[in-house]
Amino acid sequence: FVREVTASDIADIFGVGDMVPPTVFRHAVNYGKGSVQEFIPDTASARNFGNSNPEKWGSDLQVAKAAAFDFAIGNLDRHEGNWLVKDGKIYLIDHGLSFPSDNERELLKRNYEIFDRAQSKQLRIPLFVSKWKEKIPQIKKLMEEREFTQDEIRSTVQRIEQIARYAGRTFKEFKQTERLGT
Repeated sequence: FVREVTASDIADIFGVGDMVPPTVFRHAVNYGKGSVQEFIPDTASARNFGNSNPEKWGSDLQVAKAAAFDFAIGNLDRHEGNWLVKDGKIYLIDHGLSFPSDNERELLKRNYEIFDRAQSKQLRIPLFVSKWKEKIPQIKKLMEEREFTQDEIRSTVQRIEQIARYAGRTFKEFKQTERLGT
């Protein structure tokens, strides 16, 4: 649950919070510590749409923002069951497999459907992603307060620096140059 809340907070820090429903810590008497995420009414799982249905993906800018965000936080589980669609807009959910402690090449071989879409469409990493590296001190502090390991923090910082260097270039070029998933 800590990863869920941290992903939501980092989305806000990066300026892409409109794609991740607000998520906060909660303590329930009968269940213990956990998190709750804002319910977005009238959404459908992306799984309900065919790959050729453009509504599944939202706009190209949404796909590019989502792919950059998922790479930065190291989300290893972005399959079509983990984003919602409403009125042509996508909402990213389920960040429990984010913030891994290493940057192995396996990272982009796991359920990373949105990144693959950005790559295949020759989308460019949004220019504003270059500013994410300025947020690293804030993100490190947040992760330290939430007791992430130093390896998880270091790896997250490394991914943010990687994706920020490629702002304005294509995801395909990024993946090939960084030799991700090869």
